[in-house]
Amino acid sequence: MKHADFKDLVRYARARSEKVLDEKRIKYSSEEDRLSAFKTAAMDHDHCPEKELLGYLSKHMAALNNLIRATNINGFTPTLEDLLEVTGDISNYMDLLNGLYVERMSIDISMFKGK
Repeated sequence: MKHADFKDLVRYARARSEKVLDEKRIKYSSEEDRLSAFKTAAMDHDHCPEKELLGYLSKHMAALNNLIRATNINGFTPTLEDLLEVTGDISNYMDLLNGLYVERMSIDISMFKGK
């Protein structure tokens, strides 16, 4: 794949992931806390929000594994959109994990604003 084509693919995938992340924000977080769903679920299961997120992430990793294994089996070939849906969700979970870590460690992220 040419560098320019790869860059275009990455740009498309990231824009798609960001759109999904924003749509799910409305469904899965409070008005004030983007990470509230993981915190609430973690309290219900008596562990930290990061561990809760890893449980959700593992489901997506299994789905990715199944998607890759299913390629060309019984005539099924996943589409690029199928792959982007799963990999985009995984990418979003990494961003959410970063947010949980930054919050837990009280890291000042003001240096990232506008970059």
